[in-house]
Amino acid sequence: MINISKVFFLPTKNEGQSNSLIEAMHGKLPIVTTNIFANTMLVPHAEYCEIGNHKMMAKKIIHILNNNFYNIF
Repeated sequence: MINISKVFFLPTKNEGQSNSLIEAMHGKLPIVTTNIFANTMLVPHAEYCEIGNHKMMAKKIIHILNNNFYNIF
């Protein structure tokens, strides 16, 4: 699925070292995720949202898709 995706998002509340995030980075996808410590340490270039802020997460995903930011990685 990573190779046909245009953006990866992970709306997690609690996470260790996420294999999904590592796979998304390997696939060079833009990443939208929550600003929990594990995510910020693993993926310094992601777009972050507060836990539970689904509207902001949706806005960031739409912004990436509308501006073709998925083609820059």
